[in-house]
Amino acid sequence: MELLAKLKSHAVTIVVAAVFIGAIVWFKLASDRVSLSIQVRLATVTANSVQARFRMPPARTYNLVLMIPEEADNSPQFNALPRSQFSGRAHIREGTNVVAEFEVSSLTAQSCNWLLRHGFTNAWILTWHQDSPRLYQVLKPDRTYEVSIEFQEAPPRDSSLWMSFAIRNKDRHRAKNLVVVP
Repeated sequence: MELLAKLKSHAVTIVVAAVFIGAIVWFKLASDRVSLSIQVRLATVTANSVQARFRMPPARTYNLVLMIPEEADNSPQFNALPRSQFSGRAHIREGTNVVAEFEVSSLTAQSCNWLLRHGFTNAWILTWHQDSPRLYQVLKPDRTYEVSIEFQEAPPRDSSLWMSFAIRNKDRHRAKNLVVVP
């Protein structure tokens, strides 16, 4: 009887504690599912070709992005085509095996709106065109790849090639696994 009375008097405390613990567990599980957008510079374009080797982290929605210096191309509005024209062919290799090959062009590049909040105001996604491969289907985590682009018409000097990807919050410590290999 005495035990039952004590339990009743502490019932509110027990319920509040259970709700609090449940909220913490739910928040932890929900935050682990949140995706973070990560960008890593692969190389600077200094000629009619660019090459970079890198090791992929466990991520998804990989995209190759070309950053054009503001002073070279000040496109006036979001979704406008870049004023600086470029075109070429990209190859992604794992060892000697070509895993992706596709055209890149200022005519098919898409403005990279999610990078605006990170200060990348002149970024162009090279892999969203319908004829481009879906890199998340091609690139595998913890493997080393080489990307090379041969430009018929090169972008402005000091443009740069970046890898952009989404990674789950719980894997954010592994985002540093994308290593540009010399």
